[in-house]
Amino acid sequence: MSEIKYSQYDLINKEIKELDERGFANRFMNFILTDRRLVFKVKVPNDLYYRAEILCEDVVKMSENEKAFTQAQLVEYIFQEYLDEVRKKDGNLRSFQMKLNNRMKDLPMINGQPLLPQKSRTTLHTKIGRKEVRRAEVFLQDLAFLSNHDLTVEKLIEIVYLDFLVEYQQGRRKNVLKEIVEKLGL
Repeated sequence: MSEIKYSQYDLINKEIKELDERGFANRFMNFILTDRRLVFKVKVPNDLYYRAEILCEDVVKMSENEKAFTQAQLVEYIFQEYLDEVRKKDGNLRSFQMKLNNRMKDLPMINGQPLLPQKSRTTLHTKIGRKEVRRAEVFLQDLAFLSNHDLTVEKLIEIVYLDFLVEYQQGRRKNVLKEIVEKLGL
């Protein structure tokens, strides 16, 4: 039976295999030796990338200590907020399926990749916590019970981030700077 991979890291299948094959001591050693943060690439159209850079600079200016805030941190923050929303609406998968479908309509997709009118993109690298990646994989696995999809954590991060940037650019997201500064304690 083929195992569905919901991210490049395939945490669900690896951890299930560990439970099946290894004793407690091996699982504990593996837990200690594994990376806590996993690297993801996000392709951002250059106009949105530039807009996000300005947003990050504005966050720094609004913070009391003018602590650095990068786009990689912004991606992580936005994705964490999305997963928090998933947690708060525990069990309401149908609403998330509809939201994702709407987001994918707003962001036309070709071969499972968001398509925006710009041709040139910048790839940024971000790190997402292992627990968040595992949570996202489980979320995508749960969504698969409602309907077939080809979403992965990589695609989900990109969709959520680009959706945020489009909403922010169009003025549909309010008080973002203040919210980020307050929640991250910058």
